[in-house]
Amino acid sequence: MDSEWTDLEPAPAAASTKAPVRFGLQKIRGTKARGVILLSRDVLHKLELTNWRVRVRIGSGAHAHQIAILGDTDGPFELQEMGVAKGGGVFRVRLPVVERFPDATAANVEVAWKVERQGKASVLVIDLPPYCWDQTSARKFEQRYASEAG
Repeated sequence: MDSEWTDLEPAPAAASTKAPVRFGLQKIRGTKARGVILLSRDVLHKLELTNWRVRVRIGSGAHAHQIAILGDTDGPFELQEMGVAKGGGVFRVRLPVVERFPDATAANVEVAWKVERQGKASVLVIDLPPYCWDQTSARKFEQRYASEAG
């Protein structure tokens, strides 16, 4: 009888705007989904940045479920402050297309994070949602997205 039933799961709710680190997926005008990371000013203070440029690294192997952000004066990404008219305090990093991320829209959810020291530098290590690194979770996520969008 179990093979005739499929468990339903609620869509993940968007994280509170007070969450210090959030991750989501965004599709704009039919393009492939791109990751979006939202960071609070408090988290950025812990990184001891000298400017708003950063380098973003995606993990593999034992770190396949993580992404890292580190300050780099020549970094290819620039942190963009959002909601400046309302006082700001939240910064966004838009990632390029990452093939292992599902091609679907996902609400910004709160994710686990920590700041590590690597030599003299501070590195923000973020745990990605399971659909970004686990193939089974990604497949279920894309199927749910397709049924909601279609």
